[in-house]
Amino acid sequence: YFNKMALSDCFVLADDVQYSTQGYTNRTRIKTAQGAQWLTVPVLTKGRGLQLIREVRIDASRNWRRKHWKALCRNYAAAPYFDLYAGFFDNLYRREWHFLADLNIHIIGHLRRALGIEGPLCLSSELNIPPCDATGRIVQMAEKTGCARYISGRGGSTSYLREGAFREVGIELQYNDFMHPVYPQRFGEFISGLSVLDLLFNCGEAAAQQVCRPREADIVLEQL
Repeated sequence: YFNKMALSDCFVLADDVQYSTQGYTNRTRIKTAQGAQWLTVPVLTKGRGLQLIREVRIDASRNWRRKHWKALCRNYAAAPYFDLYAGFFDNLYRREWHFLADLNIHIIGHLRRALGIEGPLCLSSELNIPPCDATGRIVQMAEKTGCARYISGRGGSTSYLREGAFREVGIELQYNDFMHPVYPQRFGEFISGLSVLDLLFNCGEAAAQQVCRPREADIVLEQL
């Protein structure tokens, strides 16, 4: 996620698309002595039908903030760079949050700065894109932000991408073949696919910036 952000001149957060309970929008993984553990932000979905991400409210009846902060302290307090970032998360979990999107935007903004990622960050809801299919939305996002290329990850299905639609408007489609770095972790054998917090707490800004730095080898350009 942050590697693609580092490769981009402009990154659009899709806050006006349908929320999925199966994704990472309200959860992430950290490493513990017992292995990977999910940190999940409880949200209100029952009886609310289909919701856009920006409409999803956090379930304030659950004590998730205290649990998350205790989990981070318990598993990372001894990590080399935990103290460098602890203040932000201490303040984060002291604050009451109502909407999932607001929480995510706040965290993403801080983490991208910690990783040395620059460039504009905007919300798709600010672009006023009319209803259309997924590819149409992406093409219009690129046009409205003045971008000539779209960088797509390889994770999950990319079958929804109509490559011809990009070609028709002169936008290049790129696939990011991300090579997951192996870095020092606590608690034994390396586990991949964790939150970027694991990287920051264990390696600090310099290592994180090196990992997230744009690397031409990560990109395969599809000539359309």
